Amino acid sequence: MLTIKECLYLLKKYTGGKASSAEKALIEQAYNTMESQQASQEVSPEQLQIIGETLHSRIINMQARSKQKRLWYYSGAAAALLLFASVWIWSAGDQNTETNPNITVEHVFPNGKAPIAILPNGRRIHLDHIKSGIAMTPDALLYTDGSPITETTDWTALATPLIEIITPRGTQYHIVLEDGTKVWLNAGSRLKYPLHFHQDQRHVELDGEAFFEVAHQQVETEGIKRRKPFVVKTSKQQVNVLGTAFNVYDYSLEHTVRTTLLQGKVQVDYPASDRHIDLLPNEQSTWVQGTLRKENVDAELVSNWREGYLSFDEASLSDVATYLSRWYDIDVIVKGKPGSDKFQGRISKQEPLSKILRILHEANVKYTFDKNLLTLHL
Repeated sequence: MLTIKECLYLLKKYTGGKASSAEKALIEQAYNTMESQQASQEVSPEQLQIIGETLHSRIINMQARSKQKRLWYYSGAAAALLLFASVWIWSAGDQNTETNPNITVEHVFPNGKAPIAILPNGRRIHLDHIKSGIAMTPDALLYTDGSPITETTDWTALATPLIEIITPRGTQYHIVLEDGTKVWLNAGSRLKYPLHFHQDQRHVELDGEAFFEVAHQQVETEGIKRRKPFVVKTSKQQVNVLGTAFNVYDYSLEHTVRTTLLQGKVQVDYPASDRHIDLLPNEQSTWVQGTLRKENVDAELVSNWREGYLSFDEASLSDVATYLSRWYDIDVIVKGKPGSDKFQGRISKQEPLSKILRILHEANVKYTFDKNLLTLHL
């Protein structure tokens, strides 16, 4: 069962006017159930169970009249059961769920391989993935719990001492830079940053996906104080920041680039086209092979992968396949003509692949699994 904090996730959408009609109906049903039970402000696990059973009963009796409405059915189920369980995305659970008897994916979990730190002197260190992350001090590289990794004194003689952190597929990691900026690095990503930032600016390089909480810093030039810029450079774009929270998705081997702003303001430059775009909170820029667009999104949903979830917001099946491949360290292909179907919801990253496949099976997505190759059939 989710925590009360997680249970409030959907309620925030409701009060913010972002919930769908199906989601609104489910929340109102929950409220009516609580009222009939004379629930107090402190919701007990027993009360949550009663509400969950009521909503579950309502969901599994919903009838889809079209393909589009059936997708809303899955989305609505996910929104409701998000309040009561942590293992479902689009369906109402695994009751009476049929599975392909040839599938042998019950034990396919995230691999949890150790992140790698490449130090300025070329030394490679396999980091402890059980630790929550790493941090910089003037003299040492530490885990965030204070335990030491290595001293940095022998790097100071290098012209540009850079550290590179690599997260294998199936692993994510937390990094605190020397200025206090916090970075969450998603699976299959690389972050390169200096031991100490330049006096006038801060530059990092990213290949993959990362969420940044940039620390506010000031510099003084000729007696005038200004914010110290923070720049994230990727293979296809450059994000200029003044102190904010944002998500960058840019894997060098993929065509799609996304930047999503949670707080503050950023300017995203695309050097190949001499174009740029400014983002405000809950806006996302997308660059695909020369085409640039900006749209409103739920930035918290886009970036909550750092809290341990696989999240999808109007994602195509190809998008889902990409995430599954990266997190479960398997090869995934999609066969069939792409449709307009979209998937929405989230699931804990600690769940086995088999649970997601059962959910996709309920959404009429066929699949086969042979050794390390997962094939999704439209």
